[in-house]
Amino acid sequence: SNKLSLLERRASNVLLFHALPTLRGSLSHKIRFAELKRLLGFNSRNHLQLKRAIIRLTEVTVRWNLCGDKIDGVGDEWFSASFLASVHHKGGDVFYEYSGLVQSLLVTPGVYGKISLSVQSRFRSGYALALYENCSRYRGLGYTRAFSVDLFRELMGVERGTYSRFSELDRRVL
Repeated sequence: SNKLSLLERRASNVLLFHALPTLRGSLSHKIRFAELKRLLGFNSRNHLQLKRAIIRLTEVTVRWNLCGDKIDGVGDEWFSASFLASVHHKGGDVFYEYSGLVQSLLVTPGVYGKISLSVQSRFRSGYALALYENCSRYRGLGYTRAFSVDLFRELMGVERGTYSRFSELDRRVL
């Protein structure tokens, strides 16, 4: 669960994709700003917009396991943390760090679904990308996962009180 914009959500996925090969061994990572833009499909010259989106990843609280899925045999465990512990730009490089807790969750594929960056770049809505991310987690499950409407709203990052009627939620989010 989180309340990320489309660009913030895309950036979080790109940073994770880039960090995956060394994620088990290091909390700190580095990516060239040009490579970040390329992986994001960010063709704008509005670097301030991208900078704000990346900085926002240190400010947003992300929560895992709202569904109560069993993680390492435990079913009632949940987590909350800032997605990134820190971010720093210098000399064309973006340096970023995950906290130990976030890193331990990110190296556990059962906690999230792997997505395609090329598919993510085609989404024009943060809700659509959130739905894709959540559905990818349950790919191959063999049955359709059911959620309460309130839990679904939380998973999609829909603010409390927004789209209070289901018809609005259906039209604007689904």
